[in-house]
Order: sequence, then C-alpha cells, then structure tokens
Amino acid sequence: MIPSPNSFFNIFGHDLPWYGVLFAIGLGVGGFASSFRSKRRGIERFDSICCAVYTGIGGLVGAKLFAWMTSFDVIIVLFQRLDALTAIQGIMQGGFVFYGGLIGGFIGLILYCKEFKLPTIDFLDVFAVSVPLGHVFGRIGCFMSGCCYGMPHDGFLSVIYLEGITADVNAVGVPRLAVQLIEAFSLLVLYIILETCFYKTKRKGLCTCLYIIGYSAIRFILEYFRGDPARGFLLGMTTSQLISVLLVATMVVVLLYNWFKKKYENGRQGFTDSVMSTVIGGLGFIFSLLLVISTSSLSYGKFGANVVYVVGVASLLSITINKAIKNFKACCKLKKANEQCDKNTFIFSSCGLAISAVGLILTTVSIVLIIVGVATIGPIII
Repeated sequence: MIPSPNSFFNIFGHDLPWYGVLFAIGLGVGGFASSFRSKRRGIERFDSICCAVYTGIGGLVGAKLFAWMTSFDVIIVLFQRLDALTAIQGIMQGGFVFYGGLIGGFIGLILYCKEFKLPTIDFLDVFAVSVPLGHVFGRIGCFMSGCCYGMPHDGFLSVIYLEGITADVNAVGVPRLAVQLIEAFSLLVLYIILETCFYKTKRKGLCTCLYIIGYSAIRFILEYFRGDPARGFLLGMTTSQLISVLLVATMVVVLLYNWFKKKYENGRQGFTDSVMSTVIGGLGFIFSLLLVISTSSLSYGKFGANVVYVVGVASLLSITINKAIKNFKACCKLKKANEQCDKNTFIFSSCGLAISAVGLILTTVSIVLIIVGVATIGPIII
C-alpha cells in the first residue's frame, strides 16, 4: 500500500499544486533535453528553444480544448446551475487531456517549421524523444493530485486517497491501483528506448513513429486499468483508446504510403496520393457511419466524447477530400489540354473524393444530432 499523497505542498505560507509544479518541470526538462539533442540534426539551439515555445503553447491550448470537449456535459451543467462568470471560472480551473496536448503541440511545431522553412521531420524526431520524459513528471503530478486514478485494487501498488488532500473527490476512500505510476514507469522505459534509437540510427522519422506507436500501445492497455469516470465509449473503446488506434493506423498509413510510392509511383504523379485518399476516405467513412449510429442513441454524459470523435473524423476527411480534389482537378486539366492522364490516378482520386464527401455528410449529420441532443436533454437536467 502506497501512502496517500497530498495534492498541494506549502512553501512560504502558500499552497502550490503538485500537478502544476510537476507539469512545469516536465516541460522544462523535456525542452532542455531537446536543445542538446538538436545538435545531432544540425538544428540551432535558438531554433530548438523557439520551437519548444511554439510547441508548448500549442500543447497547452490543445490539452485544454480537449478537456473542454470531453467535459461537454459538465460544462452545460455548470452554466445551468451557476452564473456565467462563476461557470467560466470553473471551466478554466479544470484539468488537461494529454492527447489534446500532443496534437496541439504537433500543430505548434508544424507552424514554426513552416513559418521559418525548417526541416519538420528533424524537429519531430528531436521533440518526440523528449515528450515521454516530460510526460513522466506529468503522470507523477496526476498521482499526487488524485486524477486519472486506477480501478479499485487492494494490494501491491494500491493507494487510498483521503478526503481533503486530493483534487478528485471520486477517488476518495477506496483502495485504487496507482496506474499513474505504472504509466510513468512505462514512459521512462519508452524514453530510454527512444534516446538510444536517436543516437544509434540516422533514419529520419523513425523516433517519431516509434514514439507514437509505443505510447499509443501503453495508453491503450492502461486504459483498461483506469477507474476515473467513463470518458465515452465507441466500439467498446474509451476516447483515449480510439485516439490510440487512430494514431497507430496513421503511422501504418504513413509507412505504407512511403513504401507504395517508392514501388508503384514510377512517374505517375499523384497516383499514390489518389490511392491513399481512397483508403483513408474509406476508413473515415466507416468511422463517420459509426458516429451517426452512436450519436443517434446518445445518453447524456457521452456528448463530450462524441464531440472529440466528430472533430477527429471531420479533420481526417477534410484532409483526405482536399488531396482527392487536388488530384481530380489535375487529371481534369490534363484531359482538357488533350494530354495523357493516368487512368488509375483518375479512378482512385474520384473514388476518394466520393467516399470522403459521403463521410463528411454523415459527420455533419452527427453534428446536427449532437446539437439537437444538447438542446433537448440539456435544459431538463437540474
């Protein structure tokens, strides 16, 4: 049995939250490690630090946005029961969602690299190695705060959170598995593997792929041992598990894309993009169809998770349909100019465009169903 931690520690008469302090330490340690690692890829330390700032800001914004989306139902209740200012304060004091931070940080990094025309893949590899190291501190902070707690468990690695010293009242009084510490240890092992890989191989993108696949596997498994309130389910998976599956699938598609392009492109410009638009559009269509089924029979409390799913599927289909339209237009221009257009490229781009468009229509239906559900169910909850 692990002694119950305290969410706060006192310094100079002020109570400071362990989570916030450890979160900041994690960001600092991760950024510091990245600045030294960047030399191996020929990245200036100044660029490394500036990119870390962009990534950190994007991560904070993304983590908070995802927290709001997964707490959609709670936000509605807050505005029903409290005045607007108090409700907003309550919303801002809420926690963060790591996957939202990961996606937001990725966007921040991409924006910095695009703005200053820097090699994106090198920056991704440098920062991908540091993310699990910083995340270790974040998960220890979760353990101290009593959030992201584990399932009821009385034995090895169990902890009883006491009332008044933990942030989450739902965790109080029951022996629970310290799943946060298990994840922290797993992340430390992942960091050691990635750090070794970074200095042992020159293959670009490998560390990024290994991190995404490795962490997704860790998170998918440990979700079964979490005991905090349900975060929404689709296909029997939690929000984090679904995102884990989508991230691994994305990495598989990226690897498949590179292999397919090298073997089958052979001068046929846009052929690989067209094939992938059909494949990814098909996956997006399946998820959009499942979303319609899910949102058509929603119970209050699952709206937040479905909002996350809708945003993810809509983003995926938007990127796919954009690629398909680009290749479709290129083929049409060649035909108008009486030039030779690859037949298969035209067929696949057309299929990708059609499938993705139907998927977006279904996703729009899901959005309408969520809005109707909120309007119908929200006002009657007191």
